[in-house]
Amino acid sequence: MTINYSRSLVNQSLIIKRCAHELQTARYQYHDFLSIGIVEGGSCIANIDKVRHIKKNTLVIIPSQLVHWCQPIDIVNWRYTMLYIASNALEDQFNQPMTIKLTSRQMQQVKMIMDSAVYELSPTNILTKIINVLDDCSYTENPDCFISRA
Repeated sequence: MTINYSRSLVNQSLIIKRCAHELQTARYQYHDFLSIGIVEGGSCIANIDKVRHIKKNTLVIIPSQLVHWCQPIDIVNWRYTMLYIASNALEDQFNQPMTIKLTSRQMQQVKMIMDSAVYELSPTNILTKIINVLDDCSYTENPDCFISRA
């Protein structure tokens, strides 16, 4: 069971949270940061703007100051990475909660972006890279690629 927080080595407005096999209490919370996360294993029930069942290979976007909660369903397989990004120029593009079902390829791409975020100078660059991966979702006929907005 682990929860690990790390701050970017080059930009203090970026925090990376990695969580695996950790039982967390479903409590209402909010952050002063834009939160972008990926569910890497297991699934959860989350109340973001409504109650959602969020499964593996899903990207979740939670705007700053939005009250929410999350409860893992299967603690043995539960694993996620979350980026907390202080306000920036692209935050207006992420002003509503979203869950985005990613293809395996997109999941790998987003995971690589998040893993490298600790070395990224600009949170805007991280968001731009994620947007580019998500743009692939907009133009695909793949039924596994699905964006759910509020």
